[in-house]
Amino acid sequence: MDAELQQIGRIAYRKARSSFLFMIGCLVLSAAIGGALIVTSGIALQSTLSAACFLIAILCYMVVHEAIHLAFMALFSRGNVRISFSFSTISVGSDVLYKRGQFITIALSPVIGLGVLLALMLLVVPQGYAFLLSLLLLLDIALSGGDFFQAFAALRYPKDALFRDDGDETLVFVSGR
Repeated sequence: MDAELQQIGRIAYRKARSSFLFMIGCLVLSAAIGGALIVTSGIALQSTLSAACFLIAILCYMVVHEAIHLAFMALFSRGNVRISFSFSTISVGSDVLYKRGQFITIALSPVIGLGVLLALMLLVVPQGYAFLLSLLLLLDIALSGGDFFQAFAALRYPKDALFRDDGDETLVFVSGR
């Protein structure tokens, strides 16, 4: 099937300067808005959060975030996915070609799913944990800049485009015409 495909693009989200600037922008904007909301709400003063608890929560968040990507990749491809770990990142990839809608779903499912879950948890957890959940919700949005970048980039391609994300970059194809 690959012989019939023509590569029409590349989303180099780990190497592109525009991707880096977009991700930094997401981080700064989320930190500014989220930080202001956390400070003005006063929940930081009622926190039972320890530094160790916060670090463990961040590590768990990162694993769950990537596991959600992995689950959706496996769902759409019937397996054939991989996960890789490096010093500061965890990433998932596959050699499978995904339709544009599937690719966007894979990219955005963690930030949406975890965002909804964390927001709902804020409504029911004891007040002492609200600060931790607020920070995780803030990080959910702030650290998903690469996911947003990929989803927005995918929208620039034709609806029939196919995407192969190997964990480092995404190649974009269309059927030979």
